[in-house]
Amino acid sequence: MSAARWGAPLAGATLVAALFLLKEPDTPGAWFNTFWTVGPTVLALVSAVLIGSLVLQPAGFLSRIFSHPWLARPGRDLSYAMYLWHLPVYLLLMPLIPALPLRIALTAVLTVLLAYASFRWVERPLRLWANQKLEPVVVRSTPEQSKAPATASVG
Repeated sequence: MSAARWGAPLAGATLVAALFLLKEPDTPGAWFNTFWTVGPTVLALVSAVLIGSLVLQPAGFLSRIFSHPWLARPGRDLSYAMYLWHLPVYLLLMPLIPALPLRIALTAVLTVLLAYASFRWVERPLRLWANQKLEPVVVRSTPEQSKAPATASVG
């Protein structure tokens, strides 16, 4: 459990430092190959350490911050749309915004706006439609009902 105590701050600091200190390579070479092959794996592993540390310490400082309703609700409602939008937005901004910190900030803002728009005008209406149209058709059976003998309905 002590690893979880220092894992989250260390992983978080590493991710923030990588965000601002690493220069994205734009010409082929050894750094380009290393950055784009090893980089995503290292990023995923450090992120996993951060998430694991937060899960192991639900009452910890960072866990309490991330569980605040202003962060938790968008995380619950927008996270998948943000996942879908972030890379296309970033790739579209690459040739337009050469400064990496500005590009990252703009990508974050546009990603959240597009995620909200797609949640509000695509996901939510589809969920409502599915609940109204499909819910009456779906027969929900519990384990007790499936064990009970079938009876003829009187109607």
